[in-house]
Amino acid sequence: MIAADDAQAQPILILYTIAASFISAFLLRLAAKSVDSSSIASLRRVLAVVLAANTIWILSSAFGLGYSLAIGNPGTFVAGVSYGAFLASGFELIIMNGAFIRETAVSIASATIHPIIVMTGFFFLSGFNYTPQPKVLGLGTLTILISLCLVIGLNRIKTERGDRSITIFQAFLKTWVAEHPEDLENTLDSYTQEANITTRVMKFAGPTGAFYLVLPGIHPGPFYPVGSYNLPGLLFRRFKQNNAVALTLHRPGGHERNLATQSATGRYVDLVATFAASVEANHTPSEMRGPVIHKIKNTTACSVGFGDYLLLILTSSPRGTDDIDLNVEEKLSSLAKEAGFDVSVVDAHNSINNQREQIRVTDEVAWRNIFSQIRVEREEEFRTGFAHSSEIEFDHQEDVSDAGIGVLLFAVKSSKWVLVMADSNNAATGVRESLSNELTQAGFKLMDLCTSDTHNLAARGLTIDRGYYALGERTQISTIADTAVKLAKIAETRLSQNKYGVSDLTSTMPVLGAEAISEFASITLRSSAFAKRYLKFALPTLALLTALAIL
Repeated sequence: MIAADDAQAQPILILYTIAASFISAFLLRLAAKSVDSSSIASLRRVLAVVLAANTIWILSSAFGLGYSLAIGNPGTFVAGVSYGAFLASGFELIIMNGAFIRETAVSIASATIHPIIVMTGFFFLSGFNYTPQPKVLGLGTLTILISLCLVIGLNRIKTERGDRSITIFQAFLKTWVAEHPEDLENTLDSYTQEANITTRVMKFAGPTGAFYLVLPGIHPGPFYPVGSYNLPGLLFRRFKQNNAVALTLHRPGGHERNLATQSATGRYVDLVATFAASVEANHTPSEMRGPVIHKIKNTTACSVGFGDYLLLILTSSPRGTDDIDLNVEEKLSSLAKEAGFDVSVVDAHNSINNQREQIRVTDEVAWRNIFSQIRVEREEEFRTGFAHSSEIEFDHQEDVSDAGIGVLLFAVKSSKWVLVMADSNNAATGVRESLSNELTQAGFKLMDLCTSDTHNLAARGLTIDRGYYALGERTQISTIADTAVKLAKIAETRLSQNKYGVSDLTSTMPVLGAEAISEFASITLRSSAFAKRYLKFALPTLALLTALAIL
């Protein structure tokens, strides 16, 4: 045993504290894994929690040491060390129960491991003959109870189906940190509702093979690697197995149309690919109207007709644009039907900034005029050509996902119109305009830039506030524009009178639905509000208790 005033005491105590931290982290990880083998409690993560607890402990000890030196009473230093053990235990209780261990009782027991190991060695090695002060024990117990208030409060916040906010949060952490989405997918799946989903497939077939435009009834998301997060990439890879290329366009609608599990997404992708192979391209390329660019207030619409089928692409660029409501598609479908068109509404999803513009159908007369105008357009013969970024060297970053960039070229009379499709989640302001300028200089016209709204790159790490990079925020805009021009020129060499076909697949799929989205948003807001109220009370209270324990 080392005397308190021994010169060897300080370094030995430091070494012991370090060793005790590693031992405690190992035991805490063992406790977490024993009750939940899929817990994210790695040795590195638990050690970080222990070291953070040590920091809190050191602050309490330093306060006690300072006061001890000021009044010449070593007992206040020991009181600071002793009360710091309760602070560290309370902190570890909150983190262990919040992130690593579901069972509150196990979290309480595990939170005592680190303080007991450190305190036992501290008093043995330092030689202090310490009798616990009732005041420190009482205030320390109160500190643990204050920590329990947060744990119990959060555990009492539940969804209408009884899922605890803590359980959902831990499932999210497993998904985000360890890429184990099973718990979160199972929770989300319990909220799904069967819904009839319509997926539209447009097929172009010619001498160079077949390529497809897919307008799915499922929305990509919510985030990697949950559910339909990478729907455009999965469709691209699945069609490639059939020696075909498919690029996904983004339809109106939001995350209420997510699939909750990867298995459900896989079934949907197989359904679409099998169905697409059966689509007959039996329309001759002699009945194309447009493309025509229209402007209604801050909304730009590109319409192109194929017989009685109309493709309508909407954007608010350069203003910010996000998911278009489903009621927009419903209203436009009704208005287009009056003009004899079966319309597919495409949300270009191609401009992201703080100046948001919500696309709405408020001027029905203006939209009727658009449909009437495209109806009286003369039908023309057209040729199509397609090229994909996988055919060239395309040095992109984490703002372009698996399906890359594709270009569909329509040659009508003397004009060559280009539809650029990127497997990205929205696009930075200026990308669309840059593409238009570069393509114009190369002799082409831009129909529009469309992104797939993939969520394959969302929530992969601590990137930016929104959790993902939009097209052009990592890959240079000039690189994207140059790539589009190169692909347009390749597509130009492949122009031919490809026959086409359009067909719909109606399937029943388990989608999240608006109610589930609202439920999860509600529990998040309630948990956040409770935690904020708790911190406003707990932090000053714990500071006061620390002072009372030492002074």
